[in-house]
Amino acid sequence: MNMKLIAGYIGLFIMTLISMSAIDYSVNLPASQKKKVDKEVNYLWPEKNIVLIEIDLDPGLSGKAKAIGIMEIYQLMDSDLKLGYMVYFKVPSKFDYFDLALFYDEDLHIRSMKVLQYREDHGGEVASKRWLMQFVGLTKDDPMRLNEDIQGISGATISCESATVGAKEVTSFMEHLNLTN
Repeated sequence: MNMKLIAGYIGLFIMTLISMSAIDYSVNLPASQKKKVDKEVNYLWPEKNIVLIEIDLDPGLSGKAKAIGIMEIYQLMDSDLKLGYMVYFKVPSKFDYFDLALFYDEDLHIRSMKVLQYREDHGGEVASKRWLMQFVGLTKDDPMRLNEDIQGISGATISCESATVGAKEVTSFMEHLNLTN
């Protein structure tokens, strides 16, 4: 077979793979986490061509964001239409950290929370859809207290507490950015 023909087929294959995703990934997430983010974004905003645009924070806010575990903040856009935001953050578990993503609508109501990577042998139930659904619709004005507003999971107490506190802190931080103006 001709080398130019093979190169053409490889190029076509790569272009097909790139075009299969509705999300523009100029983001810094690991590949395994990008797949989870892609799936969640496509679920939350079906039939949209979403571009994730990283929000650059000024140095004062950047330090506060890092202190509460925020790694990156993205605005989700479809052409000129602002659809919402995604925050990639880390919280502590018993011996390590785990990675989460919070997805917000344009008014900063939580649309979804997703565990992107959990690194412990125990407590992984914190990644269950049923438990994470408790955060949907909440805002900075909601208390988000474990075992009061958010039901915990036996055997995953530390991870549940960290995820709950993290969601509250991240949501409060997002409100201070004045993104809804």
